[in-house]
Amino acid sequence: MKRTLLLLGSLVLTGSVLRADDLAIIVAKGVPLEDVALSDLVKIFRCEKTAASDGTRLTIVAREKGSAERAAALAGIYKFSDAAFEKYFMQQVFTGAVAAAPKIVASAAGMKKLAASAPGTVAYVRASDLDDSVKVVKIDGLAPGAPGYALKIN
Repeated sequence: MKRTLLLLGSLVLTGSVLRADDLAIIVAKGVPLEDVALSDLVKIFRCEKTAASDGTRLTIVAREKGSAERAAALAGIYKFSDAAFEKYFMQQVFTGAVAAAPKIVASAAGMKKLAASAPGTVAYVRASDLDDSVKVVKIDGLAPGAPGYALKIN
């Protein structure tokens, strides 16, 4: 019991407590996406809404299969399974509704680099992976970490 309490105490002091992290939506600093409704975010990620308010073309990127970030995006934004995601974009490409499925990126660093360097790229990362290279988009007025924030990684 004493050993367990010491271990928990050391984890709290080092910030290593296991907890859910938020999934942050990111864009380049100049893109005019500041705060979007979750329903609009769904349209953006499903490529139903393809431009920002200033006309900037929006492009979606996704993490690889098996990543916790992709699972959180599928559950919280798309409301799809991996198979449904693949089928949806295959149909969208086949019908000409979109030119291509979202590009797959293998790391948080890659997601941030692409979002920062390609205006209009909309990506997602763990809130704990954020830095000042990108802008965080609020969802329904809430930033990652705020009580009630919609997108969680388990």
